[in-house]
Formats: sequence, structure tokens, C-alpha cells
Amino acid sequence: MIQVRVVVIQVRANALLSNIKPEKALSKVTVKSYRAEQIFTKNRWVLLRKPRWIYGQSMYVAGIKLPNGEHVILMSSEYLPTIAQIYSQRWQIETLFGAFKSRGFNLAGVNNYKRISTFLFVESITLTWAIRSMVT
Repeated sequence: MIQVRVVVIQVRANALLSNIKPEKALSKVTVKSYRAEQIFTKNRWVLLRKPRWIYGQSMYVAGIKLPNGEHVILMSSEYLPTIAQIYSQRWQIETLFGAFKSRGFNLAGVNNYKRISTFLFVESITLTWAIRSMVT
């Protein structure tokens, strides 16, 4: 039995999307490519129902234009109506790692690997306490 893993990654807003594989297009057919930021212009998640060619791969694409004008464009190997929720779970972990590495916790400064698990444990408790104290 073959197990297929679903891939969800963020791509740049200027990534080119096409309906037709460029190498397969006939000379009489004009292949139109659009930058992702031209397609996703609303302040809500939009998931394209058909796969698009992006970076030479047929992928499903979803995106949103945030209120600050930035875009979040995601591509997936499968059609995922909940792609934004799946990616947001990953983003929470990335935010935690970002805080550990560069926002005052200085994880990059730890060079004794035997103590790293204790260090992460203490940092996790400290970060949780800091967030909870701001909320209440």
C-alpha cells in the first residue's frame, strides 16, 4: 500500500500560476499566466477548485490578501478545503520557534546540546506564562 503525504507550503505572491502545463500547450493556444497576487485580492480565503501549474508542478492553490496589503499564498498537493486551518497550525509552531530563536529567548546562543531539552522546557513554561499574564 502506498501512502501519500499532503504537502502544504507558502509561496511568494508574485509566483506565476497557469491553467495549462507550459510544455504541453499547443502553438495555437495562448497560455496565460497570472501572478498569485492578481488572483487573490479579497480579505477572505479563496481556494481554486482546479489545480494550477506553479513552479512546474500541478498544485492546488489558495490565498488571501490581508488587511495590511500582504498576501498569503499556499499550494498543496491535494484539494484541501481546510488548507488555511492546516497551515495555521504550522504557523503557530513557527511563531514559537521564532520567539525562541530571536525574540529575547536566544535559543541560537545555546551550544551545549545535552542541556537543550531542559532549556526548551524552561522556555516553553516562560513563554506560556508570559502569554497568559498578558491575556488575563
